Amino acid sequence: MVSLADLSLRLTLGRASKTFAFPAADNAVFVPLVGISDAVTSRDDMTLKPQNYAQLVIDPDRSDARFVARFLNSELGRTIRETTKSGSVIPKLNTKGIRELRVFVPPLSVQRRVLELSARISAEENTVLSLQGELSDLNRDLWAAPTQLGYIDRRLKEFSKRMGADAASYAAATREEWFESLPFRVQGVKSTRITPNGFQNNAFRRLSDIARTRCRSSSLMMAT
Repeated sequence: MVSLADLSLRLTLGRASKTFAFPAADNAVFVPLVGISDAVTSRDDMTLKPQNYAQLVIDPDRSDARFVARFLNSELGRTIRETTKSGSVIPKLNTKGIRELRVFVPPLSVQRRVLELSARISAEENTVLSLQGELSDLNRDLWAAPTQLGYIDRRLKEFSKRMGADAASYAAATREEWFESLPFRVQGVKSTRITPNGFQNNAFRRLSDIARTRCRSSSLMMAT
């Protein structure tokens, strides 16, 4: 991993001025100094005021600004950003902290491949969201007009036909693989009896304990 200071050709801090504007630059990333907003590669995508950003022009021979932004927005990148902030009231990235932010930078060919795959994953996610929206509409229409059961049933059958049997089988197999990957002490939850009120309390506690343990472990790994 390398620091942003090693990757950037120029750093510009935003200012609270009505006349201020970040200079136009290719291959630039805008890093938020406060909060948890995304790092972006366009001024049009900024969700905070300019004074809450730093513009870094990335050396095109070293990295793609889109890759840097995506990394800073990843779970690891956000953790690095948070741990580099200073200040007790409103934690904020200062100039020193921005320059010291560590970024994973593989070869440019790998970065382009990662960005390509990320775009394809996003496209698949949008497809899934669209399907989820369609199912939500079906459920809403069902309860809004319970007398239209035949119509809802036909729409649901059409939906299932489009999805195909392979999708349901794949989803079931994926869930099983995920459960098998869980720690041994959690796998017993699969056989936990479900009551009308939901999972038994001990099963819920098991899952909660595992979630807390994983969070603590991630924090400790980042600290080292």
